[in-house]
Amino acid sequence: MIKIVGNIAHVQSSRKKTIHYHVCYSGILHRWICDCPHFIFRLLDKGGECKHIREVKQYQKEESKNVIYTNANKKCISGD
Repeated sequence: MIKIVGNIAHVQSSRKKTIHYHVCYSGILHRWICDCPHFIFRLLDKGGECKHIREVKQYQKEESKNVIYTNANKKCISGD
């Protein structure tokens, strides 16, 4: 499940349902970023995308029936 709060997508971990990762588009970096360990330690410097980023991008293409929108004013972790 994905929950959108402001411009940050909270993506539930597929392994541990109590863990959520944060995905957003960084205008400074001109790319999607995620705070999961796989992205930070393996993909950030290589320009790759983790499964959480791919999941958010897929949800953007589909109907928004599984996406919950709220009116919070959150900022992307990149400082956007």
